[in-house]
Amino acid sequence: LLLTALQEGLTAHDALSAGMPTARLPPTHLPPLPSAVGLQLEEWAQESELQVAGAPDGRQAYRLSVPLLIASQLGQKDKAYALGERMMLHLEAEAVSKQISQSFYAWMLGRLLLARAQCCDAGTVALETKLSHTLDNI
Repeated sequence: LLLTALQEGLTAHDALSAGMPTARLPPTHLPPLPSAVGLQLEEWAQESELQVAGAPDGRQAYRLSVPLLIASQLGQKDKAYALGERMMLHLEAEAVSKQISQSFYAWMLGRLLLARAQCCDAGTVALETKLSHTLDNI
């Protein structure tokens, strides 16, 4: 439905406003990668995940979003789900403590929504609604 909306010139926000369920798009994963590229992606993901504890205030969720997106792009559903749960905990804490702006919060929700949609996670519709409400309040 979102693809149809975009082909008709609607933005994603217009599609959401029209009630089109954008999170039900088929997932897109990376094709099989050369081993050197796959190893580099894994290395970046591990480095970013290790930096979460030492990340400056308001950047822990972002640090988790990097390995989250890599895992979802590689089709690693279980890993992506676990990282997404951790990211959401940090994101909510950062938002409640005003360490991040609402715009940054929305951006992180978008990254989480992308990862969950790529993994066909059942929670995408609720997350999509949360993102839409956040954008409406900015």
